[in-house]
Amino acid sequence: MKLLLVGPYPPPHGGVSVHIAEMKRRAASLGIPCRVLNTDRNAELSPHYIPVRRAGGFLFSLVKHALRGWTIHIHTNGHNVRSWLVALAGGLAGRLGPGSILTLHSGKLPDYVEAKRKRRWLAFLTCRTFKQITCVSSRLRQTVEALGVPGPRIKVSPAFGGVTELSTRWVLSPNFEKWFERHHPVFSITASNRPEYGVELFIEAVSGLLREHRNAGCLLIGLGDEAKAIRNLIEQRNLTRCVLMLGDVPHEECLHLISRSAAFVRPTFTDGDSISVRESLALGIPVIASDAVARPEGTVLFETGNPDDLMKKMECVLEGSLQNSAR
Repeated sequence: MKLLLVGPYPPPHGGVSVHIAEMKRRAASLGIPCRVLNTDRNAELSPHYIPVRRAGGFLFSLVKHALRGWTIHIHTNGHNVRSWLVALAGGLAGRLGPGSILTLHSGKLPDYVEAKRKRRWLAFLTCRTFKQITCVSSRLRQTVEALGVPGPRIKVSPAFGGVTELSTRWVLSPNFEKWFERHHPVFSITASNRPEYGVELFIEAVSGLLREHRNAGCLLIGLGDEAKAIRNLIEQRNLTRCVLMLGDVPHEECLHLISRSAAFVRPTFTDGDSISVRESLALGIPVIASDAVARPEGTVLFETGNPDDLMKKMECVLEGSLQNSAR
């Protein structure tokens, strides 16, 4: 078997890109020939993947690999037209070779597909071209089945299932270490500059928490200079000293930072199956997440969109940690 993974690849580091990088690493460890066709059009040249610049080059690469016996595995979010067109191209190209697999990742997919008949038609047409469809959550599976795709062709597999190693080895700069010395407890989140990640809600909860925990600190992993509205909000709330916007960081650094946190927070308004939630739990770090979707066992849930409830759950986690440390 030869495997062509199609989707985003780090950097930047995100749920889908980290999953693909881990699948590539795992395939190599098993001796399976594996390549990545990087769908991030801004990706720089790299020996780790095949970059895509134009639609013509993307289609040519898909067809070439299929004709040469490569199984095409598409990873996409499914919440915009481009993602479905990419998937459709991969599914059709796969018919020229051994076949193709589709993995759907985004929690926004159901609402997107169900909103318009044309979207449902495109999604159904696309799914029909694949031998196997993997959904990262049961809700996504229900959406795909509702399109008319036969159940036996669909399986549910959390994205975390492909992650075999969680390395937290990382050396922080002396200034960053001093920041950790000044701030306790520390909460961390991973986010993108999109409203569904609930960063504003998290900042509002933190503002209330600081009344009792003045030395608390917060790490916004994945958010950098591009998130100007978030930075302005932090400044307006006088949180600059305790909230760090770290931008994109390597996966091992992200795991290191989570491992040093009092809790990992997932304040999203919707989700697929968050790798960072499962990684945090695997590291033994408490997780506080919205109840927007089903969460893994052990997750502390708060009411989606409710900053007061999030703050209360953060306080509860801290109280539990203090009680455990006193025993």
